[in-house]
Amino acid sequence: MNGDPIQRMTLAQDIAAVLNKHGMESISNTSDCVLADYLVGCLMSFNLGVKQRNRWYGHECSIFCDHLRRE
Repeated sequence: MNGDPIQRMTLAQDIAAVLNKHGMESISNTSDCVLADYLVGCLMSFNLGVKQRNRWYGHECSIFCDHLRRE
């Protein structure tokens, strides 16, 4: 996932639809779009952590990192 706001919005909308389809938002009584935004934020934080870890250890980037580098 790159930093493109349109792609993030589309991903959040897709996640919200899946959460709604499976009724997962009703467990916490939280809007599916709020949960989706939270999950997208978690993914972005994870991606940043992976990049920082690789930089710290001086690891060569894998295909996964090449995708993250675009952010």
